[in-house]
Amino acid sequence: MASARRKSAAIALAVVGVAGLSLASASTLNVSGGTIQAGTTTSASCDADGVQAKFTSSYAAAPTNAYKADTLTISGIDAACADGDMRVSVVADKTTVEFTATKIGQTWTSTAISPVIPAAEIKSVAVVITK
Repeated sequence: MASARRKSAAIALAVVGVAGLSLASASTLNVSGGTIQAGTTTSASCDADGVQAKFTSSYAAAPTNAYKADTLTISGIDAACADGDMRVSVVADKTTVEFTATKIGQTWTSTAISPVIPAAEIKSVAVVITK
């Protein structure tokens, strides 16, 4: 009985912790047009109006024979977030690619996305900015 209560308490604490972290340090993400689109929506204290995510893409003959995401640019970062740190996760069907950046400005562009992710498999992009 005590074990079940501890598990319930641990799960509740984890949910509250993740929700609190998201509200405290994640930036909103607006998705508008383009070949590849994905997004999550949350707010941040240093960037209340959100950021934009845009992929560059190209055709990859092998092994996918499909369009792939090459790089990701996050723009519209509020000046209040300048010199903060950012973590970006590109979530796809079979993999998640993560990037970190320090002392960010108002625009950031990733290095080449690796491993190769077919554009059709991208499900979401999450951006967390800490200041």
